[in-house]
Amino acid sequence: MKAVAADTHPLVWWLLQPSRLSAAARKGFEQTPSIQVPTMALLEIAYLNEIGRIELAVPDVLAYIGQTPRFQLAPFDGGILLRSIELQATRDPFDRVIAATALYWQVPLITKDRWMQANLARTIW
Repeated sequence: MKAVAADTHPLVWWLLQPSRLSAAARKGFEQTPSIQVPTMALLEIAYLNEIGRIELAVPDVLAYIGQTPRFQLAPFDGGILLRSIELQATRDPFDRVIAATALYWQVPLITKDRWMQANLARTIW
């Protein structure tokens, strides 16, 4: 596997609690040469931090991405927006954009999310 995308919760667990990851998810983070981090995942991290669900700041995640060459920020652009609009099975905007990012880049998504596992052809957990 040359590339994967990371959903929000596995990214948070990778950074804060790697033991919560499945063996396959951990392997995805450890061994994949290119890990796409959707910008929407960073917005969700900011939201979860604001409401007190996690203690992780977006600047810290950006610093990690900047210091870890395998991790790249996947911007939210027009192509991903159009894919997001097609994903009408969920009203969750975070899930829609993160799933659309994986679809747009044609890479598996590391996720434990059941909706994403049911609606994307390629997921890792």
